[in-house]
Amino acid sequence: MITIVNRKTFCGESFYIGRPSVLGNPFCIGKDGDRATVIAKYRHWLWNEIQGSAGPVFDEIHRLANMAKTQNLVLACWCFPEQCHAEVVKAAIEWINTQTQLKESEVMSEDQNETAAERQYLCCGSYDGDPYAILSNGCCIPCDQDAKISRFETISQRQSSPSLQ
Repeated sequence: MITIVNRKTFCGESFYIGRPSVLGNPFCIGKDGDRATVIAKYRHWLWNEIQGSAGPVFDEIHRLANMAKTQNLVLACWCFPEQCHAEVVKAAIEWINTQTQLKESEVMSEDQNETAAERQYLCCGSYDGDPYAILSNGCCIPCDQDAKISRFETISQRQSSPSLQ
C-alpha cells in the first residue's frame, strides 16, 4: 500500500519526494502556473522520464516501485493533503507495478505454452471412471474419454492431427 503524508506533520518513516529530491516537482506554483497546472506539467515531465528508460528519475521511481511490491510505502511532501505531485508519483508507481505484473503473467503464460507443446504422454487410462494421461514429467492430467493418445505423442502433434480431436 502506498500512502502520502505531509512532511511537516508526519512523524514516522517516509520517503521524501519534494524539492530538491530527484522526484521533486521542478515546476513552481506562480511562476509556472496554478497548482493544477504545475501538477499537470509534472505528470507530463514524469511520464517522459519514465519513458526515457534511464537516468536518476527512472531509477528512483523504479526503486520505489520495487519497494512497494514488498512493503508499505510512505511518500512525504510538503503540500499534502492539498492536491500534490505526490499523487502523480503514487499513480506512476502503481502503474509500473501493474505493467510489471502483466509482463510477468505474459512470460509465465508463454513459458507454460512452450512447456505444454513439448510435453509427451507416456500412457493414458482412467481412475474412478475419469480419463487421465500421464506425462513424461510425471504429471497426471485429465483428458477426453475419446482421446486416442499413443506412446510419446506430443501435445502439438495431438492438436494438429484431426484424427485425434
